[in-house]
Amino acid sequence: MEQIIKNILSKAESEAKALVKTAKKQSSEAIERAKKQEEENYKKGLDRACKRAEEHNFNKSAAAKAEEALVRVTAEQKAINEVFALVNKELQSLTPASRKKLITNLIKNHARSGDTVYIGKNDEKEISEAFIKALPVKNLKRKVVDSIDGGITLENSNYKLSLTYKEMVEEVREELQFEVLKKLKK
Repeated sequence: MEQIIKNILSKAESEAKALVKTAKKQSSEAIERAKKQEEENYKKGLDRACKRAEEHNFNKSAAAKAEEALVRVTAEQKAINEVFALVNKELQSLTPASRKKLITNLIKNHARSGDTVYIGKNDEKEISEAFIKALPVKNLKRKVVDSIDGGITLENSNYKLSLTYKEMVEEVREELQFEVLKKLKK
C-alpha cells in the first residue's frame, strides 16, 4: 500500500511538473502576445496624445500625458489579466485523475486530523468518503459544496484554509504580477 501511495505521489509530482512546464510555456507565449499588444496600444495612445498636444496649447499637454499613462496602465493590466486567466483555464481543464492527485497532495500537505474537507461537486465522484478515509490524515470529514470549482477548503474549530484553484491563482497573482509587469516592460 505504501509503494502504491509512493507511486501515486511520484506520478502526481511528475504530472504537476509537466503542468507547471506547460503553464510556464503558455504564460511566456501569453506574455509575448501581451507585450506586442501593449506596444501597439502604447503607440496608438502616444500618437493620439501627440496629435492632441500639437492641436492644443501648452497647458493641455499635461492631459495628453495623463491619457498616455492611462493607456499604458490599461494595456499592462489587460496583459496581466490574460496571463492569469490562462493559468486558471489550465487548472480548470485538468483531467479528473489529475484533479484527484492535486487534491490528494493538498490534503496530505495541509490537512490536520479532524479537519472538514470541503470539495466541489465536480470532484465528488473522485474524492469519495472511502477515498478520504484511506488517506494518511485521520478523522477527516468530507463535505461537498457548490461554491468550489476546484481544489479544497479545509476547516476546523481553529482555522479555515482555502486551497481552491481560484484562491491559489489569486495568491500567485499577488506574488507574481509585478514580475510579469517587469517582463512586459522589457
